[in-house]
Amino acid sequence: FTEDKWVTAVQYRPDATSALHHLMGFVTAPGEDFWGQERNVSTSTRTFLDGYSPGKPAATQFPEGTAVFIPKGHKLSLQFHFVGIGAELVDATKIGLYFAEGSEVDGLKERHVQAVSASDLVLPPNQHEIPAHAEYVFEEAVVITGVRAKMNARGKKMKFSMELPDGTMQDILSVPAYNYGWQPHYVLDEPVEVPAGTKVHVTGAFDNTISNPFNPDPDAEIRSGLTSKDEMFTGYFTYH
Repeated sequence: FTEDKWVTAVQYRPDATSALHHLMGFVTAPGEDFWGQERNVSTSTRTFLDGYSPGKPAATQFPEGTAVFIPKGHKLSLQFHFVGIGAELVDATKIGLYFAEGSEVDGLKERHVQAVSASDLVLPPNQHEIPAHAEYVFEEAVVITGVRAKMNARGKKMKFSMELPDGTMQDILSVPAYNYGWQPHYVLDEPVEVPAGTKVHVTGAFDNTISNPFNPDPDAEIRSGLTSKDEMFTGYFTYH
């Protein structure tokens, strides 16, 4: 980008939707590779533009008064996750960006995404309830507007909660029956104000048994990784 931009809405139009599992767009600083600091840490604040899964044709409009800020000199990086379907395909994804202009920029709050992950997962075979937990402390006061749970085929449940500075616990959202084929960004009806010093918790569990209909092999030990054959445990907090 040759000048500062504030993005208020975005729409993806990929071609190879029959093989596209999902894609994600990030704002990348000059000289930074796609992963940035997330390559080496389990909690990472990244400027996440938006994601796409097949079946989502509409544009995503960010909550009023918020926008994704793209500074001059930065670029967009896209991560595509394709699956094999036994055919050769070509994809040329188009992206529609809607910008705030002129006085519309005044007073906009910058939209961020905080990824909170549990690393070094080990899922023993034939276990119904394998717990997982990750946490992060917001050093500044923020407003959480949405959350997203990310696990793979053996994901069972995930809950988002926060521990206030006085020790009080408060639930934000619970996904009690995680579905590998249904992974939306949950927009909260009422945004949650988070005081400085609040610790957010992501707790959940995996089901590595035959009773899990998504499980391709309950006899396998599964570890952390980036492919669909591996597992991951990441809770995303959207905030400003």
